Amino acid sequence: MFNDTEKYLQDISKVKLQQFSVEAKSLDASDFKDMSKHRRYALIICLIHHAQRRAKDSLGMMFNRIMSKMHKKADEKHDSLRKQQEEMTKRLLGAFHDVLVVCKDKTSPDIIGKNVMTAMTNHGGVVTLHDECEQVIAYHSDSYLPLLWEYFSPKRTTLLKLIQILNLQSASQDKSLVDAMKIVLNHAKDNNEYFEDATIDISFAPEKWQNLIRKKSSSENLISRRYLEMAVFSCLSNELRSGDV
Repeated sequence: MFNDTEKYLQDISKVKLQQFSVEAKSLDASDFKDMSKHRRYALIICLIHHAQRRAKDSLGMMFNRIMSKMHKKADEKHDSLRKQQEEMTKRLLGAFHDVLVVCKDKTSPDIIGKNVMTAMTNHGGVVTLHDECEQVIAYHSDSYLPLLWEYFSPKRTTLLKLIQILNLQSASQDKSLVDAMKIVLNHAKDNNEYFEDATIDISFAPEKWQNLIRKKSSSENLISRRYLEMAVFSCLSNELRSGDV
């Protein structure tokens, strides 16, 4: 019936709102029946407003917990993969060492070639070594952020609905994060991985996020929708905790 009660109560101080909601909560149906219509409606709206605020506070805490768990899981997976890569790197270095030992022998090229193949076979073979080498090169990163999508995507729809319900606003003069949030909502139904936007301000995000968000080409400034969403949601969670949003 009332939807967002904020618009009805803009001219009432927070202290009065609190007093009215406490009073309304203490009354029963007969008390409401005996008072004037205007006062009855005013108290009921204040009570609903108080309940909505408490519900939004709970949703905000749930949002923070979800984002925190995502980051923790992605970080744990990154550590696990890094340990795997370390073991793989050790194996590759062992194979390379054995190849260098063979190459140092002062024998004919044919024998060196044969011994190199034997050394590589002893370490799993050329195909296996090549695959492992490509994996190590591909995983040359000190950030878990690229792994976050695996945990973000299943909850994406719910999170988008959450920030719409919460109606988040900036508590400071810096509006870049809230403006980026609006862009995320505008592009939420897009299927394209990138969209062009040379004007978007991503200064709210740490440098690691910025490097993932913006993909520059010779003719256009491309924004990764996926990384922009994850950066915005992550920064919103941080600023909700600090009170800046």
